[in-house]
Amino acid sequence: MKYLSAALVIVALAATAAADLNQQFLDEYARALPNLLGRYVQNKKVVAAGRVFDRLAPTGSLVNTGTVTSVSDETSVRSNGTNDAGGKSTNPAGGILVTADQAYQVETSDGKTYIIASHVSPSVGRLQYEMSVRGTCLYFPLSYGGGRRIIDCFDPPQERWKDRYVITSREDTKLAGKPTVKLTIKETLGTTARLYLDRANDLAFLRYEADGWIDPKTKKRTSYMVVGELTYTATAAGPMPSRFESYLLKPDGTRVPQEEYTFTTYESYTPQRSDFDLEKQFGLKPLPPPMASGSSRTAGRSWWWLYAIAAALALVTAGLVVAARRRRVRAG
Repeated sequence: MKYLSAALVIVALAATAAADLNQQFLDEYARALPNLLGRYVQNKKVVAAGRVFDRLAPTGSLVNTGTVTSVSDETSVRSNGTNDAGGKSTNPAGGILVTADQAYQVETSDGKTYIIASHVSPSVGRLQYEMSVRGTCLYFPLSYGGGRRIIDCFDPPQERWKDRYVITSREDTKLAGKPTVKLTIKETLGTTARLYLDRANDLAFLRYEADGWIDPKTKKRTSYMVVGELTYTATAAGPMPSRFESYLLKPDGTRVPQEEYTFTTYESYTPQRSDFDLEKQFGLKPLPPPMASGSSRTAGRSWWWLYAIAAALALVTAGLVVAARRRRVRAG
């Protein structure tokens, strides 16, 4: 009996230590967040060219390329781009437009006529609305694992982070010569992950590693590691993203590419009213913000695409997302 009691005490102490690490990180990140938002999100214009590879193919064959342009002010975000499917043609590929009270996803099949594929608001589908904002390339330096997940610690009391991740260790180290915070994390499905954040740049994202990629064919965990890396270029305004790549790393050191993105523009920008005008951007009449009653249809439809953006391609909207969401299987 005494051994059982001792074991329970050890478990309780370990849980308390993990909870303390979680809260310490959340507090630290909350202090850094205003600087990150000011440097990378608010009043910015970002252009990123991306390539999405077929995760199911052993060689990572190219399936889609495209370019996305995102602009923002203090409360609104627009992200839209072109899609070059299989290298055959480049067409407008739809995008995302978010204002203070609603978020639209628009799609096109011919590059001429757009449709509203999903429409949510903070009061109807709050989580979906937030992910539509944070799924754009403007938030890439603030992400958890690059394009894989968005950091869930924006809003106190940060319950989403606590439900999904347990920090088992925190270490001050260096990555490619940069002073780095290394977090070892136990994720929801039991995956062990390592998150590297720039200690000298307000905890901006640098690298993500997760052990045990799940094979989509067998549904079994493999010995592959999932890796995502964001590199920066020094500028007068501070470090700015220049390239992101993610890949599967096999035990023999072979890389299977997943996504590769190059930032061609990351600059301060004075947004115009037309940037966030649904009709001027996509030829669509705006809708009233969804209300709590009678809006379950649009709110329900929004889950799949917002999670696809947040989990799969924080950089790229529209055509790249459409191509990628059919191929990606979230690492456990």
